[in-house]
Amino acid sequence: MNISLFNKVLIFNSVYILLLVIIEYVKNNTLSLTVSLLPVSLIAYILLLNWYVLNKISLTIAELILLIFLLIGCCLNIIFSPHFEIANFIKFIFIFLIYFLAKNGVKRNGPINKKLYIFPLIIFPIICFLQYIYDSKVLGETTEKVLFFSNRNNAIAYTLVCIFVVTSLTNNIKKTFLITTVVILFYGTLGALVAFLFSYLIVVFKWNAKAWFKLFIMMSLFALLLIYSDLTIVDRIKTVAMGVINFFEIYSFSDLKRVDFGQIVLLQEGSTDVSLFFRLKHWGEIIVIMTENYWYFLSGWGMGASVSLTSMELVPHNDWLRILFELGIFNFISFSILNFIIFFKLKRYDKFLSVLFLTLCVYMFSENLINNFLIISLLYFTAGILIRNENFKRRT
Repeated sequence: MNISLFNKVLIFNSVYILLLVIIEYVKNNTLSLTVSLLPVSLIAYILLLNWYVLNKISLTIAELILLIFLLIGCCLNIIFSPHFEIANFIKFIFIFLIYFLAKNGVKRNGPINKKLYIFPLIIFPIICFLQYIYDSKVLGETTEKVLFFSNRNNAIAYTLVCIFVVTSLTNNIKKTFLITTVVILFYGTLGALVAFLFSYLIVVFKWNAKAWFKLFIMMSLFALLLIYSDLTIVDRIKTVAMGVINFFEIYSFSDLKRVDFGQIVLLQEGSTDVSLFFRLKHWGEIIVIMTENYWYFLSGWGMGASVSLTSMELVPHNDWLRILFELGIFNFISFSILNFIIFFKLKRYDKFLSVLFLTLCVYMFSENLINNFLIISLLYFTAGILIRNENFKRRT
């Protein structure tokens, strides 16, 4: 059996994961630099293997509009943006490249070898989950780092992508829905929970009396969970709610830029979980910078501008805001069209897959995921393969 390109991507990601784990414990700068070049090698490999396809890509009207906006946006960004990082710019372009090559140019010779996805898509997410549970529940450590993932937010995003890919291959909807709910609740990530609930309501919820009654029951059970459960996510909801209520009793939204995190901790009765206020302060600072020169709405300030121009010197935990700020309105529109195309195609094919994909898109409003090669490569490559078959049968 010939191994398809998708199988090779799975092999590559498995090797990449193992090397990243080794680096996490070895702490060797030379090895870290070498491994950081591996994603570039995969991009080169995919291009070399499929270069002939670029002249044969069939486009819908929406995809054509997408590429026009992308071309204009990239040209403006490269020529006029005051800040520019080639590495991060390539990562953004890679999203479109891997989607279109998966949709138009990947010839799957034989079935996908399921043995290849056991490690990167099942075993490794389980290891991450168990590592987080052990650190937080057994050791009581407050660090959010999970293996080589910088925080649990990226770990849960990778897990959701793995669930998305495995569901697309196995069609085991009920189990994966339950697993998704359990993972989100135990990881305790508010952004993922809100994104998942929002996506479920948008895609699955039926606006009739029976559905409203079920929603009422679910909300009642959730209220009991808030009162009696000791899950991390329950504590975080209580902390954030208390902090927001106390903050707006004293301050207004415009005061966020001058209120330091020490004051916020006091408002939360000593809790150092200030992730919501951290995001709001950072986003507010970026929005102020954006309004200083409206020309850069067209070209963007350039990849890396959110790090070099803000006091926190970090990329915003909001990919949508980051794309608008660093890459400009044209690239923002092209990225939006791409995700709309994928979402509506998936919604016709499999509602749960569309829920998972929309969850990740909404989650990007509170996280920076586009820099994570493992997440992006699996998500958009799988989406492209699913959409490639225009005659797929409905699964839901």
